[in-house]
Amino acid sequence: MSLLEKSDSERPVRRIKPAGPSALKQIEMTAGETQPETGKKKRRPWIYIAALILAAVSGVFIYSATKKTNVLLVGIDAVDRYAHRADTIIVANYHPANHTLVLISVPRDTMTELPGKGRMKINEVYAYGLLHGDKDRATELLAEQIGSLLGMRITNYIQVDYKGFVECVNLLGGVRVTVPHRMKYHDRAAHLKIDIPAGVQVLSGRKALDYVRFRSDRLGDIGRIKRQQQFLEAVYQKVKQPDILMLVPKMVQQILPYIKTNMSLADMVVLAERGSRLESDRVRMISVPGEPVTMDKHDYWVADKDKFKEILETVLAEDERSKEFKMRDKSTIKIEILNGCGKAGVAKKMTDMLRKSGFDVVNTENADHFGYARTLAIDRTGLKVLGSRVAEEIKIKEDCVLSKPDPTRVVDVSVVIGQDFK
Repeated sequence: MSLLEKSDSERPVRRIKPAGPSALKQIEMTAGETQPETGKKKRRPWIYIAALILAAVSGVFIYSATKKTNVLLVGIDAVDRYAHRADTIIVANYHPANHTLVLISVPRDTMTELPGKGRMKINEVYAYGLLHGDKDRATELLAEQIGSLLGMRITNYIQVDYKGFVECVNLLGGVRVTVPHRMKYHDRAAHLKIDIPAGVQVLSGRKALDYVRFRSDRLGDIGRIKRQQQFLEAVYQKVKQPDILMLVPKMVQQILPYIKTNMSLADMVVLAERGSRLESDRVRMISVPGEPVTMDKHDYWVADKDKFKEILETVLAEDERSKEFKMRDKSTIKIEILNGCGKAGVAKKMTDMLRKSGFDVVNTENADHFGYARTLAIDRTGLKVLGSRVAEEIKIKEDCVLSKPDPTRVVDVSVVIGQDFK
């Protein structure tokens, strides 16, 4: 029996409704909580549910603590009442052995073979399932096809409407990103008009949606995926801020109607709680490798399954390397200081600060330009562990830590001093 033929009794799909007082009580019971005893802290289910919502939008979540788990995150693009496609596709691949979450972005033009239908793009699978079944069966069919493509068993999914994405970003007060170049695109048929200037800025919900959807440059969908991953990282850093907790009740009420999942409420509570404990350096982002091809006048992305498997294995191996980097003595971490603001004396001040802390500063010079607004810690090792350690020492935010491997440099971390350095 195909997924499109399954009966309702065989498909335990749940549409999450806004939680009221009685629902919150049930959540506490489901999570195994009782009324707090004197001297004990009371668990706050609002926070867990909100963490789940933010996780669904940002793609950061964990489900099982005892077995390898794959959860499909889908962002649906509803152009009109008839045209619905999976515009953003991410698989959360969790490895409990080393507590690592790998977020796998699947290009929307990836070619797949659908039984009984033939060749199509992966983002068209949802629309096909919707046309021949309903929304629940459409998402299940998409999960099955992606699982076959990646060689993974995907049992759970979280589907987010783009209206929910916009609402969430607005409730967060916007998200700070660096737009590399002006993004301008107009598609009347899709009711899409994008115009975002270049530079560092805080994007509101609507502009943020335009940012993660834009693909009208030379890199196309691959460049779009990179921007989505950068945006997810920026969201992840923001939701960890303490003041976000004040927005939790409002987020819950406004975002839940836009989420559809086949996970139980109890599982979602567990998922959100464990996801909130995940360290940022345990979240890795990759995309399905391949090459663009044209067949029958249609452009596809043909996945390289062998290379994908190799990349995934490499990422997991790097996590072992990451553990070693966390334990490295500061005196073995080589740093170069680059003046990116043009102020006299800042390189010496930064050098003295880091050397006093025990780091090995081996070089100081000017950066490629003096227009850096923020101070950056650029990790040259291929990971971000050492960069994060330096960032913590000089008190800059995690979103100012970049990973840019450069074999021509003989340092572990490059610190670029920006205008914000005092």
